[in-house]
Amino acid sequence: MNPPATPIKNGLTFPFNPKLGSPARSPLSPPRRRQDGAQISPGGSRHYGLSRSKLQETDDSDFVVEQHNQVGEGSFAAVCLGRRISTGEQLAVKVINKKNVPEEMRHLIESEFSLIRRLNHRNVISVEHASEDSENVYIYMPYFAGGDLHSFIDNYDYLAEGVAFKIFYQLVDAVDHCHLNDIIHRDIKLENMLMDSANSMNITLIDFGFSVVRKPTDPLLDDFPGSPAYAAPELMQAIPYPGYSSDIWAMGVVLYICVTGDYPFWSDNRREMYEQITRKPLDLDPYPHVTPSCRDLLEGMLNKDWRQRPTMPEIRAHPWFQKFKHLQKSVVPSSMECTTPRGGERKTPKTPKTPKTPKTPKTPRGAAKWTPKVTWKKRKLVF
Repeated sequence: MNPPATPIKNGLTFPFNPKLGSPARSPLSPPRRRQDGAQISPGGSRHYGLSRSKLQETDDSDFVVEQHNQVGEGSFAAVCLGRRISTGEQLAVKVINKKNVPEEMRHLIESEFSLIRRLNHRNVISVEHASEDSENVYIYMPYFAGGDLHSFIDNYDYLAEGVAFKIFYQLVDAVDHCHLNDIIHRDIKLENMLMDSANSMNITLIDFGFSVVRKPTDPLLDDFPGSPAYAAPELMQAIPYPGYSSDIWAMGVVLYICVTGDYPFWSDNRREMYEQITRKPLDLDPYPHVTPSCRDLLEGMLNKDWRQRPTMPEIRAHPWFQKFKHLQKSVVPSSMECTTPRGGERKTPKTPKTPKTPKTPKTPRGAAKWTPKVTWKKRKLVF
């Protein structure tokens, strides 16, 4: 797979600065107390922990960040390990250096907390606590040991469509929940989809730093954040856009990468990248294994005209989505650990003691009963 995309600005890419967003690596200053005994941050403002459903006051002294233990880095922030002292629970801490955030984007960071508060979904990130000092903002979130989806998919040439659906339907659920709450994510990408483990493949959508509240009747958006490889043509052209359909485009890019192992449009040259996204037709001919129904869905979601892209209900009603609908409640087998990694040696999966014949999945409510099976074909991940 091609390397991760870089942010865009004014509709075009700009050179990636690997140091951008790195936090100042000074120890977290101890919390102070007001005269009434309430905990306050080193900067002097009172802080609250956020949950998916309500605002709940939490104690700064119960949270610690290990800035020396960095596990990830973004455009304006670094992700470090942290923990809740009272329970020992390991957390991921998003450390945002205020100086690295452009003035015109600071309001997005300030609104991230309130946006997450509006959401309550199993596939959407929650915030355990938030605080700040004079240099950084600290956002404490659950830690996902499975890593991001980009790292997972990069181990394989591509995913079988059944496995891709397991990922895609969770993304549809998460983004649909956001849209129903008038929130546009605007930075959907593999790196912003975390897995609790490679076995279960439960996906959580993170990073609402570029998200905005937007109702269908509101004026079009006129700022263009995101990553170019996932950016819709209207963003690359820097023209006003509604937002909802741009999220649909990014979801199409995610599905495309899952079933092909490549980006639909990619170039190291920013001008060529711009030309591909805005003018080059979608080409699935190099991937004959992609089924016609999946091709049709991808062509709809990656339509250059945002008015022609499908809505969430239309995606759910699409034949490809309905084909795998019975897998929504299924559990991806742990034997997937035995699949062949890209460039690695083939491992032999353990033979079950009592092989069972797969049962025909049932359409009615409830989880369909079926027996997963692991095979290999050109190092694709199947079950």
